[in-house]
Formats: sequence, structure tokens, C-alpha cells
Amino acid sequence: MPSRLPEIKVTPITPSAGSKVDYGAIVTGLDLKNLDDASFKALEDAIYTHKVVVVKDQQDLVPLKQFELIHRFDPDTKPVHGFGDPDAYKDNEFVKLVVPNSGGVRLVGKGYHGPDHYGLKDLIVPTVNDYNKLHGSNLDPEEFASGQTRFFTLRCIQAPKGPDLTVRWDNGSGLTMKTKPGETAFVSGVQLHNLLSPEDQMLADHSRRELAPHPYTWKGTRKYRSTGMGLEKGGEVLPLDKLPAWTPDKVHTYPMIWVDERTGEKASQIMPTCVRKLHLRTSFDEKERVVEDLEEIRLLLNGWMDKILRPEYICFPPVEDGDVAMWNNYIWSSNIDREEAYIPLWKNPPVPRHTSISFIFSSEASD
Repeated sequence: MPSRLPEIKVTPITPSAGSKVDYGAIVTGLDLKNLDDASFKALEDAIYTHKVVVVKDQQDLVPLKQFELIHRFDPDTKPVHGFGDPDAYKDNEFVKLVVPNSGGVRLVGKGYHGPDHYGLKDLIVPTVNDYNKLHGSNLDPEEFASGQTRFFTLRCIQAPKGPDLTVRWDNGSGLTMKTKPGETAFVSGVQLHNLLSPEDQMLADHSRRELAPHPYTWKGTRKYRSTGMGLEKGGEVLPLDKLPAWTPDKVHTYPMIWVDERTGEKASQIMPTCVRKLHLRTSFDEKERVVEDLEEIRLLLNGWMDKILRPEYICFPPVEDGDVAMWNNYIWSSNIDREEAYIPLWKNPPVPRHTSISFIFSSEASD
């Protein structure tokens, strides 16, 4: 029988002391592989309202059913991972293995996964992250010219166990926070927009960002900041004629904010690493000022990022084995040492409305 509406319970996550996080919820009473229309609508409303939800006790959700669920949220979804054609990016360590006959669900994890992991035979995934240093990951489909993703789901099969981690900013600020290994960090683009000054809000509301083709290759010798969000001063980008093959139709220009069609909330959506040009204005009647100076772009976007990249605005929703985290892309996410999980990332044709941004900190085990 389909999961019924009266069984659903949505419980907002209680922020920890000192936290300014105003989103996140725990959902119980659902069977995601067997939802009736009313229950599906309630889940969809919960995601738009709370931005990221953790649906408990989904141990029996197989990869194909996970694809069918994401397709139900966005019927135009095509069976392609947000990274696009895996053969085109097979050398990227963060483009993980697709689960056979799943529609596009991919395994993210490390270590040995057994003789037959849903069709992946004797799979050994080399360790990428460890407890001492978290490597910068670019989980943003803008790099791969596949459009932008509306919804994400992540099913936790087996979370890593171990002592709490201390997450460090390593930028001279002295900022740190505690988390459990394997948890996923989220920050809200809505909160970021609300933190901007009125003048910067007007600028963000009316401006556009133009991405470089193959932006993570284009960035050349430019270095990430220690938080993984934003760039350090210096370095050189690659000339466009030195990049892998690209065509102008794969170079995207997006707004700097998205408006949630259900709530009316505005969310800042900016990936500083990817931006080649800014088209700036403070009203639709104003002529755009095109900024190509990468140092001016860096300083502006880094300054905006720094308003939200603080412990009080970061949420680590509690996810246990069998849980499914679900979010729309007004939220940015990053993982802190995760053992094994499924993450389907889907193209969202025809009109892109959301983007994902990951931020990465270095981390170490607590004493």
C-alpha cells in the first residue's frame, strides 16, 4: 500500500546553542519507494519550506526507486548525472561510479563494497578524503555544461564511525566547529542574500554572472582559499584557446540570485571559482557594467561568501544508516569524510533555476 499522508511527521531541526541556522527538518512516517500523491505533495512542500530534510528509515530504497523519486519531483529530468557524460570526465576523481540499471544514481564512497554492490562487482574505491585534510571538491554541474540541478537526494548506506571532528577554517580567523564524521554541511543561499547590505542586495538582484568554459580547468594556477570557497590572490587562468574543446552554447550566463517560486524567497547562488565576467547593475533600467577584471570579481564575491561561511550559519543535519537527505538547490552542501552513499544529481531542462555549491574545510579528529 502507498505511504499515507496521516503518517507523515515533519519536525524542524532544533538549532544548537549559538546557531543562527533557520532551516532543516526530520521527516518520519514515509516509505519513499511507495508514495501516494498526497504524501508526495507533503514531502515536496516540506523540502521547499525547510530547504533540506532527512527522511528516516529508508533501508529498502533501491537505486532505481531513488531515480524514480527524483524524476517525480522533476518530470523533465533526463537519466543523466549532473556531471553529464561520465566518459567526458572520467579522470575527475569526484565523478563517481554509476549504479547499473539505476537511471543514473552514482555511488560516492570509499573502500571495498563487496562482491556485488547492486551490480558493481568487487568494487574498491580509493580513499579520497581522510580525517586530517578534506580535499577541495567541485560538486557543481556548471563545470560540465549539463545545466543546473533542481533537487538532490543522498541515501546513506553506512556512515563512518569515529570520534567527533574539529572543522577548522585555517584562514587566521581561529574559527572552528565540531561535527561527526560523515555528516554533510549545508549553508543557505537565502540566508546569505539576507545578510547582504541593501545596496549589495540590489546589485545581486539585478546582475548576472558569466561562467568560463571548463571553469575548473580555466582557473589554471589560481588557488582556492582554505575554506574551499573563493580564491586567493594571484595565479593565472588558462587562455580560452588552451582549454579542452568547447562551444559557445555550453557557456552559461546565470542570474546571481534565484527566486523560490513557492515561497518568494531570494537565494544568492554564486560560485566564485567559475566566474569569468560579471554583468552588474542595480536596476533593470540601468545599463550593465561588464566586469572582466578577475581581481575585482574575486574581492566582491569573496566578501559576500565570508558573510555566510561562519559556524553559526552552518547546519549538519543528523543522518544515520538508511536515511535519505533531500534538498533543493537554494542550499549549498559539502561532505566531511563520508563512507558510502548514493547521490543522484540530475539535469534540469529546459530552464535552469538552481545551482549547487560545495565548500570545503580542512578537518582533524578531536582529542
